[in-house]
Amino acid sequence: MYWHRSTQLFGIIAGVRGGNALFEPRGLPSPCSWRVEDWQGEDLHSFTWLTRDELLQVRRVYREKGPEWYDTTDKLVHPGLARTIRMMGPDSRAVFGFDG
Repeated sequence: MYWHRSTQLFGIIAGVRGGNALFEPRGLPSPCSWRVEDWQGEDLHSFTWLTRDELLQVRRVYREKGPEWYDTTDKLVHPGLARTIRMMGPDSRAVFGFDG
């Protein structure tokens, strides 16, 4: 699943672009699916994976800190994050790789 770029959100997830990761990057999970292994040939870096509960923590921090980061009073919702959380089962892992 592709998420549109959000430097602050990705900073929370993997500490990229000067962000402070909530969880230390873990690399690719083992075992991982063929789809994830295909990513290794792309221009991606800082691979990590998170559980559904960890993504819920990421969403909480994003909602709490986001208005300050974006200088807004609006409630922030990241559609890709919300969709991923909805799709995940209790034992699922979401794998992330970052470009650029």
